[in-house]
Amino acid sequence: ATTPPPWDPPTPTLVANVTGLATGSLYYMRVTPRSANSSEYAGVPIATTTGTPVAPASQPVAGLQVVSILNGRATLEWFKATAEPVISYLVQAKVAGTEHFQATMEVPQPSEPAALVVNAAVLGLTDGLNYDFIVTPRTLHALAYASAPPSVVLNISFMGVPMPPTGLRVTRVTADSVALAWEQHPSWPPATTYQPAWRIGNVDFASPGVPPTPGTEYTITGLLRGSPYEFKVYGGTLAGFERVGSETAFAVPTHRPLPASRIRVLSIGSGSVSFEWDPPLYPVATSYLIQSGANSSAVTADSSYTATGLEPGVPVTFTVFARNVNSLGFEPAGVTATLTPIPPPGPVDSLAVTGVSTTSVFLSFSPLELENVTVYKVQFKRVQDALYEDRPEVICRDDAMRLGVPPVCPTELELAGLVMGVLYNVRVLTRNANDAGYRPIGREVTAVPIFKPSSPAVNPRILELSVSSVTLGFEPPGGIDAPTHFRIAYAPYNGTLGPELVTAEEPSPAAGGVLVPGLVLNQTYQFQILGRNLNTEGYADAVRSLPFFAKPIPRPGRTGAVVVVSVTADSVSLEWSPPSGPVTMYRVEVAEDTAFVDGRRVRLSEFGLAPRWEVAGETTATSFTAVSRGAVVLTAGLPVLVRVSARNLNVEGYGDGTVERATPIAPP
Repeated sequence: ATTPPPWDPPTPTLVANVTGLATGSLYYMRVTPRSANSSEYAGVPIATTTGTPVAPASQPVAGLQVVSILNGRATLEWFKATAEPVISYLVQAKVAGTEHFQATMEVPQPSEPAALVVNAAVLGLTDGLNYDFIVTPRTLHALAYASAPPSVVLNISFMGVPMPPTGLRVTRVTADSVALAWEQHPSWPPATTYQPAWRIGNVDFASPGVPPTPGTEYTITGLLRGSPYEFKVYGGTLAGFERVGSETAFAVPTHRPLPASRIRVLSIGSGSVSFEWDPPLYPVATSYLIQSGANSSAVTADSSYTATGLEPGVPVTFTVFARNVNSLGFEPAGVTATLTPIPPPGPVDSLAVTGVSTTSVFLSFSPLELENVTVYKVQFKRVQDALYEDRPEVICRDDAMRLGVPPVCPTELELAGLVMGVLYNVRVLTRNANDAGYRPIGREVTAVPIFKPSSPAVNPRILELSVSSVTLGFEPPGGIDAPTHFRIAYAPYNGTLGPELVTAEEPSPAAGGVLVPGLVLNQTYQFQILGRNLNTEGYADAVRSLPFFAKPIPRPGRTGAVVVVSVTADSVSLEWSPPSGPVTMYRVEVAEDTAFVDGRRVRLSEFGLAPRWEVAGETTATSFTAVSRGAVVLTAGLPVLVRVSARNLNVEGYGDGTVERATPIAPP
């Protein structure tokens, strides 16, 4: 290269193009000046440098994105080019859809080896417009940016921040994580990125370790198990994130619950089983899976379940698994119980008081009511009390509940240790081996411990007699120790008492009284009434009614002759003498003595016709006036038959009557 003459102004920079070199090879280059001295270049200092011929950039930049837009400024970011000797980047911004470049700038290649990305702030942009951003790399090649491939991001809107997202919810929980989901707000501008955030307590929401996400769901990990977290999600665009955030969601990272425990039977039917279990205390279970076979399962939120459609008598194994919000599902251990659908025990409805003493009550009930009972117990209380007392349980069968095997427990028992004269309520409760608990009460009986009766029967009397029996009447006395069953003690009396006999036991007499059979006609007997109550010592022999006497007698005979003492036009007055033996009542009957036959009135006896008797009345006297009344018709001038019969206490009633004729007549 030849310099200009020294008298001309010096040229600041001289350029020499060295050609014919190999691209990519490192060259040493030197420049030696000389003057007009005849020595030319000899002995002149040499300037030395190195250089490598390079091609234009052949690869576009990678990862170009707009990371923020705010107040007319866009911040771009891309990966630093390392595959080629790029020395700078041309950054251009133009309005989308036009060729109008609104900003152009050159960004040098970062010299720090550790730098991985390149940032560029493009200024002077207009809010509300959409922009295309172009980044082109260059090397030292003389063509600079002309032949290098550009990278482009298109149609970037200069817009504000979005509205907060909606519908934030927890979709999954584990012991150290919570999964969230939400929806984009429908208003403009749409969010292009979201920032999940959380807090514990009343501090501000923060996002440590949680990057922004473009999607509408995210799982936050590394949380503390058992801590109550609140969550929000903020929506963002290139202009930044809005500051209100979504509604708040709540969750506690938790592990799966422990298994439930202690399955208990609630009720058992012939084809169903109802049972409950103790839920795990913490973490709390939200639902349970009940499995009773490979292909039979159900899910419930309750801590109880009823299985139906079971085969009676066939054991079924049930396993209950618990789960909560933890997304791993049901805990794997479960709690298991084998249950057999059998009828629950029935109530004891045949309970009866068979006796008492001064401190005990004796009970009995039917063994048929223990058909499927394993245990029963007796409960008692004073009538005025509210709560029952329990006596020890009585074991009837072992827990195997072998149906068909007779129970070994007693059905006759003594309830001892009571207070004399106190009224008690007593009942028997039953349960079976499936832990269904004691069944509702059946029959409840009332009893009072008492001594033998202190009072005899009252108002003893003769109701009826026959030729061989006496029927007695009386009333039981009052009081809690009053007798409930009675016997009649009797003995023949002929001035002195003969051997005493006792009738069979009778309950309190009804209106018909108590019959004493097998007596001797006309033999006088002394009678006394004995009573007992439920006291097991039986009859109190010293407590008797007052003695009274009676004898079996026949019906009365005929009365003496009946005398008509007077008549009127419609009445007849009679008198008679009594028959031998006692009489309690006389009956007077009247019958017509004539009838019309073939147009004339004749006596009935002429034609062998029986009279039709009508009762005119009864009396205890030996006289009576029969008057025309009702079915008794007395007509002046027509003869009638009158009959007088007598009766006593003999159950056969009236004896044979004495007959007389009479004719009512009018006054002369």
